[in-house]
Amino acid sequence: MSLNDHIGERKRRMQFRWILVITIAMVTIASLQTKDVCHGRDGFHVPFTVDSSSHVGQVSVTCLASPDNCFDVVNGILAGAQESIYISVYTLSSGYLLDTIHERMSSGVDVRLLLEYWQVSHYERSYNRYAMNNLTVLGTAQGLWASLGFDFQHCKYAIIDNETLIISSGNWARSSCPKPQDDGDVDGNRDWWFVVHGNATSTGQAVVDDFLELFEDDWDLGFEFNETEDGLGFAQSYDRHGSPSFKPFIRSLMTVQQQMTIERVLSPDDSQSKIISLIESANQSLLIEQMYIYDDLTAILNAIIAARARGVNCCVIQGHGISEEENNASAEILEASGVKVRRCKSNSSIGLPFDTQHNKGVIVDGKFVLVSSINWSPTSINDNREAGLIIGSTTVAGYYTDLFNHDWERSVPFNGTNGGGPIPEVPGYHLPIMIISIAGTALILIIPWNERKHGKAGSIPRGNLGR
Repeated sequence: MSLNDHIGERKRRMQFRWILVITIAMVTIASLQTKDVCHGRDGFHVPFTVDSSSHVGQVSVTCLASPDNCFDVVNGILAGAQESIYISVYTLSSGYLLDTIHERMSSGVDVRLLLEYWQVSHYERSYNRYAMNNLTVLGTAQGLWASLGFDFQHCKYAIIDNETLIISSGNWARSSCPKPQDDGDVDGNRDWWFVVHGNATSTGQAVVDDFLELFEDDWDLGFEFNETEDGLGFAQSYDRHGSPSFKPFIRSLMTVQQQMTIERVLSPDDSQSKIISLIESANQSLLIEQMYIYDDLTAILNAIIAARARGVNCCVIQGHGISEEENNASAEILEASGVKVRRCKSNSSIGLPFDTQHNKGVIVDGKFVLVSSINWSPTSINDNREAGLIIGSTTVAGYYTDLFNHDWERSVPFNGTNGGGPIPEVPGYHLPIMIISIAGTALILIIPWNERKHGKAGSIPRGNLGR
């Protein structure tokens, strides 16, 4: 091989190595800048929606819960739709609810879907694509993906015939709206559901109108489903198999018409300020049931701590198995201030007949209750589209207090060990990527130096230099 050939070969090897170095560096930088999947995606943020004031007056409402009693009511309201069904949810995957929506479309009902485009779960992404294709391409529904200006569209509400609002902490899935089996057993998550019957009173209709306005505002920001680019997804099975199921266990649904206050709560618009105001209003009791609570929500945590300091009985139920590090950190902060914290573990041996504590609820003084989709994380508060209601009614608050007390009695006290040993700190994916990147770069650069030093294959043979 001539000298020029050796030099050319060496240049090509070095160019290849430097390409590898640059590629590794770019991947490392991208990984450090990318948000964790639990925290959402980067993007612009949509303008805030105009705030809504509280509505006061006679309102007809129905209180529900999962897994106890929500399916028949939700499915029944859909089945009774005469003009329109507008759905804005994170996940729409229940086969039974999809069938009911299809049936109403065949009768000429106008169906519009506003769904999340990119869920954390691959399965949920596929379920939403299946629902979108099934109802729009194969049906007559109009469907849009929610604006990418939100980290996630995580709200869960629907408006039927412009006069009935269904809102919940649970997705429209078999887990959070489970259909009872033939023997009466049911398998699903703990979620709170709430229905406002706007056709009964003018105050109730004002609440529904708030959500109609919200739906239209968010609809204008959505983008179209493309079956070729987005994919067709696959369907979720109708029922869960292999999980324990239970008889409904606490109380039946409750419909009541009475004087109450109802106020819309939205993320990213006003959820933090309204949640803090709700907590600050507590004089006697503060009951919180949240799937997880991040310890960096300092304003909300400080409001809870301040409530305890002024003598309020503060009880918190956290979920189990999701965001454990954050839940542990916030639990330690709260317990150190005298707040009682328990973990709601889905375990039939302690009498909890549901799979996941998926709720996002607050009850204050037995008078006010928050039913919402709002997880207590910075993303959910500041970056997601979330929706909820604060209802001022001792009757309504009493219904959800019964549910809370049932779950509290069967939950596990938090003692710094999460009931099963300390939670080890698991490093995030950034550190391994950095280690691999540094090691890979070092090897790539050291190998050619070592070859030159020892005259390994690929280096220029010294005996050829004078030829």
